[in-house]
Amino acid sequence: MRQQSPLMLAVTCVCRFSYLGEGGFQVAHETQADRAAFLYDRKRLMHRFAWFEHVTLPAIRNQTDPDFTFLVVTGDSLPDWAMARLQALLDDIPQARIIAMPPMRHRDACQQAMAMLPPVADATHYALMRLDDDDAVALDMVARLRWDFGSGLRQLWARERLLALDYPRGVLLDQGADDTIQLDPRILPLATAALAVVVGPARRADLFQFAHYKLHGRMTVVSLQDEAMFVRGVHGQNDSNASQQRGQPWDVEDLDLAELLRDRFAIDVPALVAALRAASAL
Repeated sequence: MRQQSPLMLAVTCVCRFSYLGEGGFQVAHETQADRAAFLYDRKRLMHRFAWFEHVTLPAIRNQTDPDFTFLVVTGDSLPDWAMARLQALLDDIPQARIIAMPPMRHRDACQQAMAMLPPVADATHYALMRLDDDDAVALDMVARLRWDFGSGLRQLWARERLLALDYPRGVLLDQGADDTIQLDPRILPLATAALAVVVGPARRADLFQFAHYKLHGRMTVVSLQDEAMFVRGVHGQNDSNASQQRGQPWDVEDLDLAELLRDRFAIDVPALVAALRAASAL
């Protein structure tokens, strides 16, 4: 039997933060100035920062496998105060890199920003993920990708040189009118969080060439549902119809969901609620 070459799976996670571009939003605006006024409204940005700081970043900061890249794509016209806050939030995360892009199609901006990242030395494959700025992945997301891909899925990838790994078990955080948070455990296939596309090195910037909800028509998708791997924020500022995309419930039995969020995502729900209420008070 021919011996396989050594496997080195590089992991890149891309997050758009209020990027001012063309497309990528379901909320339509007549002019770019109208979109900028919407995106850069101070109260809106403070709400986005509340989700980003208290939901997205805790698990990024505390991944059990720290060998990955966290790319934040924003606009080169992001207000100075917001850029300073974004930089401060990411300052203690060595895996993080901010790239500010001029206005263009959001897909092109993300692809160009990903291409600016230096190739990972000796990488044989890349696992590419997109993460919204109000969602989260589990603390062991990077470690799971490497373990699962290296435990037999490499051969499956070789058939098409493309493979998606989907971890559809998670929890929705529903923000109420009074900024309280309800926890709703759901199985949600092909959501952006906890969904990775594995490609070869030549396609390391191609994540946004694939519509996440159509991946099953482009490549083999492996669904791994054994553990909760994502959190998704559901609130009035969702650009997508996240409130309607709820999948199906899963039985938590005697599981304490608040404890699950702390243990698997490092999320402190009371701190999130306090930050949302502070933003709402502006």
